[in-house]
Amino acid sequence: MKGQPGIMKFKVAPEKEALLKISTVFPPKYPVHSIPHAEIEFVEGDFGSYSTQIIKTDSWAIGWLRFSIKKEVILYPTTDNAMVALYCTLTGSIPCKLEGVGPLVLENKKYSFYYIPPLIHNEATFVPGEYEAVYISFGDDFLAECAEEDLIRLKDLYNRKVKEMQSGEVFPPFNITNRELENFDMIRYHKLSGTKMKLHLASRINDLLVNYFSILETGKDTAQDEKNTAVHTVARYIALHLGGNLTNPMLETVAGINVNTLEKEFKKVFLVPLQQYVEDARMEEAKRQLVQTHLPIADISRNVGYSDSNYFSTVFRKKYGMSPTHYRNTHK
Repeated sequence: MKGQPGIMKFKVAPEKEALLKISTVFPPKYPVHSIPHAEIEFVEGDFGSYSTQIIKTDSWAIGWLRFSIKKEVILYPTTDNAMVALYCTLTGSIPCKLEGVGPLVLENKKYSFYYIPPLIHNEATFVPGEYEAVYISFGDDFLAECAEEDLIRLKDLYNRKVKEMQSGEVFPPFNITNRELENFDMIRYHKLSGTKMKLHLASRINDLLVNYFSILETGKDTAQDEKNTAVHTVARYIALHLGGNLTNPMLETVAGINVNTLEKEFKKVFLVPLQQYVEDARMEEAKRQLVQTHLPIADISRNVGYSDSNYFSTVFRKKYGMSPTHYRNTHK
């Protein structure tokens, strides 16, 4: 219906249509989380399978997409109604062709606003692999209210939707940060129903909108800020837990970002590898305790994270050219 949020459908080449198996439930043991109160469509073909889960109101629609592709295939995303949507790629990158825009890539872990013309078959090329995405599309009334108030940049997309223009439009994509991922998790794993569910989902949507347009208007992507914050969080954690578990898996958990990203960003800030920083911090604390306390070497070793005092002494000697005992005797 005109004015309603657009719903994205995926079509296959005409010669493949008769081979599709379509269901409104997931197959038993299928590894996809079923979103409460969503309408499910599960489609299976010789290329693999894909599913859509839709929750819709008059103001917005949430579409959760999952693709499990066994062999390369071109799917044709289309919508019966003109569609303005925030599209977020959670897993995998997808080369596409959008009418009026041309070739583009829906990049892994990025999100952006799109206008998608009605009744036009765009193209999306999938190579074998797993893909996951979520889109949030908006009705005319919702867009009009946003465009007239704070989110003025939506006005162009709103006008395109109302006029059902046949040329697509894309806003700049930005990195998906932990803040967005938390909102998506709260959408996917909610356990609410009725009015409470709608209010909960609307709140998550509003948070995503505010964050996206804050970046768009200021030109500042918060992803790098988030990485810097994670790095300094880890540095503080190391300083407070020198006697504890400071392995990369533990520090990855503390940081909340991938360990490879953590190591890369940490070295940018502190100019040494992450584990070198840990060792340096432990040795500095060991030196302090050697000079300022009368603790046995074995106790100091445990205090700075070394259960084996012989190994601690080896590391200390390699770094400072003398044993812990010699260091204590020469610095008292």
